[in-house]
Amino acid sequence: MTKLILDPGALDIELPDASVSNSYRIRILGQIIEYIDNESIIIIRRIPNLPCKNNENLLGIIKLNVTNAMPINGDLTHKGMLINAEGFYDGSTIDIFHCYGLNGSDIIPDENINILRQVNELKGFE
Repeated sequence: MTKLILDPGALDIELPDASVSNSYRIRILGQIIEYIDNESIIIIRRIPNLPCKNNENLLGIIKLNVTNAMPINGDLTHKGMLINAEGFYDGSTIDIFHCYGLNGSDIIPDENINILRQVNELKGFE
């Protein structure tokens, strides 16, 4: 089962037991802060109005190497773009295999935010 991550900066808190022998399939929703073209890296943070699992206002950032998710379309190089990234997390690295832009109007309404909050809190994926 894929674990939905709404706060990319808290990935190690969400999955503390992740390791090379215990990797997790994850889906990260985030907002692009920067795209580093020559390294195929996007730097993302939590979408500011999405809920945090611990109700903390964490805005930690993470770097995603999107080399394996190529080709990257132009949307993924724009600062502020909302993205969905899917991959595997082994406790230290994230291997992204699919990444695409999101339409912000699809996830911003309150009813959609509540659904994301409920999905984020589901148990039983371990």
